[in-house]
Amino acid sequence: MDKFLIKLNVGQPSSSFSRPSASSQINPEIQRETHPSPHLELNLESLEVDPKERLPISSYGPNIRDEVRRYYIQMGLCKPIGHVFPKTKFGNKMRQFCPTWFKGPYSQWLEYSIKADVAFCLCCYLFKNELESRGNGGDAFTKDGFRGWNKAVERLKAHDARFENQRQSILSSFDKQSEKVKSDYRMRLKVSIDVARFLLRSGFPFHGHDESEDSEYKGPFLELLEWHGDMHPDVKKVILRHAPQNDMMICPTIQKEIVEACAKETTKAIIEDLGGDFFEIVVDESKDISHKEKMALILRYVNKSGMIIERFLGIVHVLLLTNELNKVLQNKDQDIISAMEMLDHAKKRLQKMREEK
Repeated sequence: MDKFLIKLNVGQPSSSFSRPSASSQINPEIQRETHPSPHLELNLESLEVDPKERLPISSYGPNIRDEVRRYYIQMGLCKPIGHVFPKTKFGNKMRQFCPTWFKGPYSQWLEYSIKADVAFCLCCYLFKNELESRGNGGDAFTKDGFRGWNKAVERLKAHDARFENQRQSILSSFDKQSEKVKSDYRMRLKVSIDVARFLLRSGFPFHGHDESEDSEYKGPFLELLEWHGDMHPDVKKVILRHAPQNDMMICPTIQKEIVEACAKETTKAIIEDLGGDFFEIVVDESKDISHKEKMALILRYVNKSGMIIERFLGIVHVLLLTNELNKVLQNKDQDIISAMEMLDHAKKRLQKMREEK
């Protein structure tokens, strides 16, 4: 019964009785170690600089622990460079802390306590799980400090290897996840480009009347993309409904950008095939069913094999620029680069006029 009841001194006022804490009801064999002041108020000026004198992070309240961590990080490692390190006898030799360790591969975490002549790890003190560093299995660099100078190099390397363990590295986990995201993105983009190139080469439209999820026919682009996934299981895992909702690479804007990129690459290939030889630009105007004038631009030249080649460059919706653009493009002294720049400029001016209308 003594385990579950608290004895009161005779004559003790009943008002002084306090409810037993949860920790007093736990079996001592399994009770966790607690500190006398689990929620110390923060006073930055009172924080100890010497690693041996510091209170455990768990001694501070959960709401101020991060502030304590930030303070010690800003203050930096405790590295008494000019200190005369005492020697300790190990066997027949005298050993001591070597200050060059501060500048080696351990410079990011190693610090030294002058009062106790031991080494500590600041990273472990600030961030290591408090339960992992207790008991006989605790790390010397975290709990009591390390002073085995005869085996210091070996122990320092072993402790430093924990930070370099790629399987336990948070950055490595993010890198692996990031690489997978990049790989899936490249595959989605490649498939969308392949489908767009096929439709462009065949002269097929991209969109359908109803592109919703329940539609029987979603249009050539989505239908061909879904067929591509059915033919290649590895592709199916990363496209359409299996892709992130914000990165499906199928929206009309993405399709338009892919088409524009293909047009630029096609124009670039035409210019490379032309080289620096003579050429002419054929301009033809016509009205569509909505009675809007359109101007088709065709590049005509003779290739290196002596064959006459005609390449379609694009269609411009003509408003007030018809005569002006025609005169410029039909100039005999016009070169292909300037002509393409003029065409691009005309498209931008026409688009601006539509928006202002």
